[in-house]
Amino acid sequence: MMGNKVQTKFAVDGKWVGVNRGNNYFFVFLDPGPHRFCSQAENSESAPLILETGKVYFFQQHVEMGFLKARTSLERIDEAHGREALKKCHLSMTEKKSP
Repeated sequence: MMGNKVQTKFAVDGKWVGVNRGNNYFFVFLDPGPHRFCSQAENSESAPLILETGKVYFFQQHVEMGFLKARTSLERIDEAHGREALKKCHLSMTEKKSP
């Protein structure tokens, strides 16, 4: 239940690309080659991965109780598991705010 309220940031190569909360997901298009993926809440966790052309990759952010707030962990899951998990989630939409 707590995981549905906590936002966890997700970054690629040091740039934030989105935020997840509860059962939602988002996607990004990336060039092939080496990348570093990072999840952040009270703590941060990262995972390197070399992307191949035409492949789809899935990461799942896990949320658990931390010392002051939620902690995050990052898990790479296979494509079949990822597509099945998406059926239980909704797409997270982000809008840029005007300055």
